[in-house]
Amino acid sequence: AWKQLYPTLAPLAFATTPTSGPAPGTSPESARLAVFVKVPCAACDARVRSLQSQGRPFDIYVVGLDNDAQIRTWAARLGIDAARVHAGAITLNHDEGRWLALGAQGSLPAVLAQVNGQWQRE
Repeated sequence: AWKQLYPTLAPLAFATTPTSGPAPGTSPESARLAVFVKVPCAACDARVRSLQSQGRPFDIYVVGLDNDAQIRTWAARLGIDAARVHAGAITLNHDEGRWLALGAQGSLPAVLAQVNGQWQRE
């Protein structure tokens, strides 16, 4: 899904030094987020529900589930709006090792936002 939405951007690139402000032309409230979650994880579920209720666009990366049906079942249990998924406002993705490639720093959920062209943890 990421490649279709952003063909010229790497999925995640962390700044080596902190920066501030949203990506050019976006506000912090409208910036697209990358959200790493695991299942089961009550805090992850709560964070995803909160982001959805705010109407924010985000891409979910599920750590540890390799089966599409499991991810769909999890999304349905959370009440993720299928219309927003079909419209691309929310995407459901397998992590495919991305979290480990990032060094698996910190606990999940991990919410990353683009700041000045770089992805940073919120």
